[in-house]
Amino acid sequence: MISTVAALRSLRPQPKRETSESPAVRRDAGCVLSLIRDLCQELDAAEVSYCHWKSNDALDRSANGENDVDVLVARHDAARFMEVLARLGFHEVQAVTSRRIPGILDFYGCDRASGILVHVHAHFQLVVGHDATKNYHLAVENAYLHSCHHEGLFPTPAAEFEWIVFIVRMILKHCTWDVLYLLRQGTLKPAERRELEFLEQRTDAAKVKRVLQDHFPRLSLALLDYCVEALHPGSPLSLRRRAGKELMLALKPYTRRTRGYDLRKKIYERTWARVANRLWPLRLKKRLARGGAMVAIIGGDGAGKSTVIESLVNWIEGDVATISVHLGRPRWSATTWVVRATVKSCRIATLPLAKLVRSQTPPSQELTIGRMIQLVCVARDRRLAYIRARRFATNGGIAICDRYPIPELKVMDGPEIRQRLISGDAGLLRRLMIAWEESYYPAIRPPEALVALRVDPETAVARRWEEDPEPVRTRNAAINGLTFDKYYGQIVDAERSREEVLNEVKAIVWSRL
Repeated sequence: MISTVAALRSLRPQPKRETSESPAVRRDAGCVLSLIRDLCQELDAAEVSYCHWKSNDALDRSANGENDVDVLVARHDAARFMEVLARLGFHEVQAVTSRRIPGILDFYGCDRASGILVHVHAHFQLVVGHDATKNYHLAVENAYLHSCHHEGLFPTPAAEFEWIVFIVRMILKHCTWDVLYLLRQGTLKPAERRELEFLEQRTDAAKVKRVLQDHFPRLSLALLDYCVEALHPGSPLSLRRRAGKELMLALKPYTRRTRGYDLRKKIYERTWARVANRLWPLRLKKRLARGGAMVAIIGGDGAGKSTVIESLVNWIEGDVATISVHLGRPRWSATTWVVRATVKSCRIATLPLAKLVRSQTPPSQELTIGRMIQLVCVARDRRLAYIRARRFATNGGIAICDRYPIPELKVMDGPEIRQRLISGDAGLLRRLMIAWEESYYPAIRPPEALVALRVDPETAVARRWEEDPEPVRTRNAAINGLTFDKYYGQIVDAERSREEVLNEVKAIVWSRL
């Protein structure tokens, strides 16, 4: 077997300079998101000790928001680091309790120019291992940070340090016996293989030996030989198993949990957690650490509500637990199904009598008792939908609401019976129906974020040419006549291009979370 040091000496060191083919990213590069550029500048100005600690073969993808920004931050700079993130509009997001790892925090921010969500994966301690458990703590954070150089946008660690940590990470992830035999995850992914080749080309053998001696006293060169060989394509299964076994034994003093617990956790995440994720996908999603929010998107027909809501949900749901709730036409409850079926049955049963009455009396536009009962059911279902959405938001999720009951907006989504009564004098039964319907709405409190999409009524009519134009004009005129200052709402000009509208809505929503 060729030793690690000998293998590295056979490689010609590559100069660490920024070229068009290098992953190093210049601070003035056009591919860098403005939010990430601002983040790096603010961290430098605050003198925060940090580095982009892994996946440095793809720094360009971290800079443009395609990859996570994986940073290691000195513990003594944690407060300043989080102050910078807060100033730039980042929000902390937490995994479910069973998946949280001490010393690792997740933050998301919105780049206003592009609407891209940026994920900052902040490590205050180097915890590595299988993705399901991260069971090993490499207590070399200070030395890792002290080895950094700052040639591009991100500070990066010495290649030798990063290479050793990468080898340890990959062996723990792919070469332990449980992963090889039970989980069947024993080979490097293409991106991991590219990263290995990238680091090998930049690593000096003498420096590797010195880093091992100074900072990894339990890792010998011989053990590193086994680990490197085990990661090569086509390596025997026995070699990979032995490398994993010896590395786990060497790192045993640095485990977070016992070996048995770690094994059970891996199997659980591989089996039952996957089933649970399919059955109840929202339960395992990350949540906003300071509580979620209800986001109301309102607008008349033709304003683009459906497009905006669909885009918002697709934008957020991959990272944060998100649901879409229609408060204009809420989902029918079981009670509503029964009531509507009963009303319809009564209508069918009395159809001959109704025809006789209509033939002998002039037609009336007055609300029938059956229709008023249905409107009461709509009000009840709106409150139930609101309660579900509010509960979800209180527990850290984001509820995107299609329409929202606003008292000032009387032509949409509010109590209807009083407005639709034609005769001024309502009888006792109608007054009871009015009171019953209106009793459901006070429980619906204002949302955390409200966005009103405003278009000219004639533009809306042109967009919804297949519908009756008068209701379209009326609803859009009602929206245009309000300011929503009471609800801290934002009015968005929805006559612009789809991309401009979406980027503005995303920025507004993210700033209100």
